[in-house]
Amino acid sequence: IGAIAGTVAPLITALVFYLYNIRQFKSIGNFIEELFRMNILSELISLFLVPNLLVFFFFIWRNRNEAAKGVILATLFFGLIMIIFKFM
Repeated sequence: IGAIAGTVAPLITALVFYLYNIRQFKSIGNFIEELFRMNILSELISLFLVPNLLVFFFFIWRNRNEAAKGVILATLFFGLIMIIFKFM
């Protein structure tokens, strides 16, 4: 459950960011293309991971340590993606 929450939270954050900037981008594909062109995709992914802190601490405070480990796993997965995009 932690890995799912750790994956969904950044995706929801990215969706909110897209919806906030929807006037600038005509489609999600255009949005991603523009992020590649401006070379800020890895920086945005790191910002999209901030809500994972809240999810992680929520699980820690509830003594759901295995779920907290899942959030860390999902965060590491996004970190790997971020590194790949950084050096593309």
